[in-house]
Amino acid sequence: MVSENTVLRTVWVALGIMCRLFRLNSGIGWVQTRGKVFRQSNGDVVVPGGRPVALGFGDTSGDPVAGVGDLVGWTTITITPEMVGCDVAVFTDIETKSSPDAKKRKAQGEFIALVNQSGGIAGFAHTPEMAVAIVKGFAPVRRKA
Repeated sequence: MVSENTVLRTVWVALGIMCRLFRLNSGIGWVQTRGKVFRQSNGDVVVPGGRPVALGFGDTSGDPVAGVGDLVGWTTITITPEMVGCDVAVFTDIETKSSPDAKKRKAQGEFIALVNQSGGIAGFAHTPEMAVAIVKGFAPVRRKA
């Protein structure tokens, strides 16, 4: 079986000519508020006065946003016919998986649905071809007047 990291990198390369994507690591990190960070002899790292900081996207509480994909950025789309010639950046979120049966967290599915419902591009991909199909299948959300 191919590792998720290998899938992520091949998807990233495949989408490189279509999208501007960045690797987004999510979680919690720690920053020191006083003194110097140091490593103990057992390998543990001590962060004096440490305070948590969200990695990836954070919400107003400072917590990380759950479910954000591995690759996040935008796809440039030319608007037609009302805005002929105008380009817009459409938010793009790709969650890579090592295989079709790899576990998909509920928060990941919810985030993908939210992006798609909001007019963005998002989906799960376990091959470069799937990722390309997600982006090529973009259909703008039409709002009722």
